[in-house]
Amino acid sequence: MAATLFANMPPTTAFGEDLRVAFDPYVTYAGLWQNWAMFETIPYFRSIHPVLLAHYAGGQDLERGAMLPGLQPYRHRTRLAGLFLRFTFPPSDVEWFVHAYLHKACAAFEEATGARPSSVGLRLDSERLIPLVEVRRSGLMAWPSHEMSAVAGPCD
Repeated sequence: MAATLFANMPPTTAFGEDLRVAFDPYVTYAGLWQNWAMFETIPYFRSIHPVLLAHYAGGQDLERGAMLPGLQPYRHRTRLAGLFLRFTFPPSDVEWFVHAYLHKACAAFEEATGARPSSVGLRLDSERLIPLVEVRRSGLMAWPSHEMSAVAGPCD
């Protein structure tokens, strides 16, 4: 049980790495280092890369990382992939959460650039898996795809 706890505890906690070291061999042997999401569906994407797009009144567009705070680049984590997929294709009961995220993104762009954008949107750059028939025909596993979130908003 302790190995499971330490495998899921970030090394940046107050405990640091020191307590984890004793459990590392077991964590490695048991595969506890793996990320997973329970009840995952059939994958549609080989990889995803969410990006925030800010549009300014003067016509300038800026592209930054989707991780807040700080507009940091996205680094793959299974649970974050699920989050950004829901943000890009939100069911109606999640839209309010996406609006809150985009509102914070507006403030992050303003802090980074000194000017508040007129609107911010989320784009999902991805490699979309293709049907097996197309894989056999083309020899490719995925096609590049760029999809804008159904929810975008003004920075008011």
